[in-house]
Amino acid sequence: MPKLLIAVDSLRTGIGIVAWNLANSLDNKYEVHILTNEKGFTAAKRRLFLHLVPRFRTPFRTIPYSTILRPVMSSVISRVLPDIVHTLSVLPWGYSLRLEERTKMVVTPSGSDVYPRRENSIYNYFVDHALHESTAVVCNSKWLSRYLLENYHVPSVAIPTGVDTQVFRPLGHPTRDKVVLFVGRLIEKKGLLDLVEAARATPEYEFWLAGEGPLRIPQLPNVKILGFHNNIAPLYASATLCAFPAHYENFPN
Repeated sequence: MPKLLIAVDSLRTGIGIVAWNLANSLDNKYEVHILTNEKGFTAAKRRLFLHLVPRFRTPFRTIPYSTILRPVMSSVISRVLPDIVHTLSVLPWGYSLRLEERTKMVVTPSGSDVYPRRENSIYNYFVDHALHESTAVVCNSKWLSRYLLENYHVPSVAIPTGVDTQVFRPLGHPTRDKVVLFVGRLIEKKGLLDLVEAARATPEYEFWLAGEGPLRIPQLPNVKILGFHNNIAPLYASATLCAFPAHYENFPN
């Protein structure tokens, strides 16, 4: 059975959930390994394995990941011997793992790691090497694929993020009246402060914010912070409508 190693930062973000669902859906075809710095997740399936690396909270993590932590990641590669490494971000994983000669590497940009192209030549150096030295680049939208070609001169394949219709379907739950649901990281670029202003202007609606993040949300009686949810399908089924106020999304789920 072929082996797949997926490298991703947190399993609690949108892209991390994509990685987790991808791993769980492929475990009947691949022996799947996840390289991550997210603790608290358990591999419940027989052919799904987790490998933890320390988390660095530095402004530019690519340098410690490709130097201090390189032996740790190389050790995982040596033990697993994956046929394919799939990194769900260009930095730090795409750059840090690009020199592993025993495997093919597929890089999927998370979006904010490549858009917009920085004016920082050092940052661009790492991104360019990660993209150009990978076996293949996969984007989840045609727009991002075109952007990579125009700004990084890298061809890529566009594969939209799928939706599991066995999970996201009408559940027979009664829809709550006047409930607005937001699902995502609690950060400013997701447009949450705009959504809070909308909540302030419409006190007759209840606003549910499902997710975690560093943004401090103003306290309002009709705004509820629900935290991280492994299973968000019931929330979608219960809400009256869903809000997507992000200023931009390069890896929409």
